[in-house]
Amino acid sequence: DKTKVKRASFEEKQVLPKAEEIAKEKKPQDLKDAIVKGAELKHAETKEKSALPSKEDVEQEKIEKKRNQLIQEATASSLKHVETVEKNRLPTKDDLVTERRLSKELPK
Repeated sequence: DKTKVKRASFEEKQVLPKAEEIAKEKKPQDLKDAIVKGAELKHAETKEKSALPSKEDVEQEKIEKKRNQLIQEATASSLKHVETVEKNRLPTKDDLVTERRLSKELPK
């Protein structure tokens, strides 16, 4: 019913940025300008830190490399022939009786 719906009015408000926000935006631009102009930069020492692997890690890596090498060197003639046997176990009489009894006990 359109008669019960009230008309709504709205205003667009434009919020101006604060001085802090403007300063944050200017800082990256100032840095870019300084880099382009060639501002005086301070010398910094760099230190490279690299952790050496433990003895166990080195041994594990050697084992993995050896295993991978053996796999790559393996040929079809060096592999053994294996017969695949599928086993399909049929239920026993007791299994069938138990299953029937359980299915009758369950509510439908």
